[in-house]
Amino acid sequence: MSSLTFSTKNVMTMCWREFLEHRNGMVTVPLIIAAILLILAIFAAVTAISGFGTVDVDGFSFDSSDFANGMEEWLDQSSATRSKIFAGLLLGVSSPIFAIAFVVTVFQLLGSLFDERSDRSILFWKSMPISDVETVASKYLAAVVMLPLVALAVTVLVQIAVLILMSVVVGFYGFNPWTIVLSNVPFLSVLFSSIIFIFLHALWALPLFAWFMLASAYAPRAPLLFAVVPPVLIIVLEGIITRSGKFALLLGDLVTGYGYGGVIEEQVGESFADGNDITIAPFVDFGRVAEGFFSLQFLIGTIVGVAFLAGAVYLRRARAL
Repeated sequence: MSSLTFSTKNVMTMCWREFLEHRNGMVTVPLIIAAILLILAIFAAVTAISGFGTVDVDGFSFDSSDFANGMEEWLDQSSATRSKIFAGLLLGVSSPIFAIAFVVTVFQLLGSLFDERSDRSILFWKSMPISDVETVASKYLAAVVMLPLVALAVTVLVQIAVLILMSVVVGFYGFNPWTIVLSNVPFLSVLFSSIIFIFLHALWALPLFAWFMLASAYAPRAPLLFAVVPPVLIIVLEGIITRSGKFALLLGDLVTGYGYGGVIEEQVGESFADGNDITIAPFVDFGRVAEGFFSLQFLIGTIVGVAFLAGAVYLRRARAL
């Protein structure tokens, strides 16, 4: 089979194979982080029920020994303010899970084409009717799209558990959980925003993720070293020669996705700035997103990313043995 043929069915099948092969990193690791977050949430709930210490929820704090007074202060807040605080809480719960998922993504990409050479399994896969393009595409999609979606599913479970714990605490003190908690949670807004973020980030960070795959395809050993050293050298040389750090800022934009307008975090504040009570619409300014994706930076990044992926395909075919 030609190394350049492409079949969506083959790619989807290979993505599932990647999931099965890397299920420990794609599922177990997010679940471990989720378990840690749940333990912390349970500790916070026990603290609130015992009336010991201060409860802080995204900037709103009160003494748990005077829970009733704290709830009165909470109800004095506007509906938009309460929704904004809960949006921050949900995003705060998701942040550590997605941060760890990003690290897992990096290492999965670094090992994607290196491991099959080191354990010689590439000889088996070369005998299958799967092209190099399909293999590279499936490994990229599994790490950059499928893994974050799995992390999002785990995040949703943790968010629901946290909201249940908060409702239990509120009910324990005789308040209505719906009035205090559930009616103020912009759950769907945060969920939709997170889904959009995953797909936008997969496109925006294409040159970064593709670089990791290229390093994986090229490195004779230690792909992490081959992936990290060149950017570090560029940053150091830029600092010495031009006294600037633009390349480091560019890498930061690719990692965080801030370059397309701060799809979630910045938009949360703006969505509620005028007292808007948003409970369903995602926190996404599509105008700013479109502006980012039609920018010269994104165009150049896409070209560079596609070139890196093409290089990975070429190296996998040329260095199979």
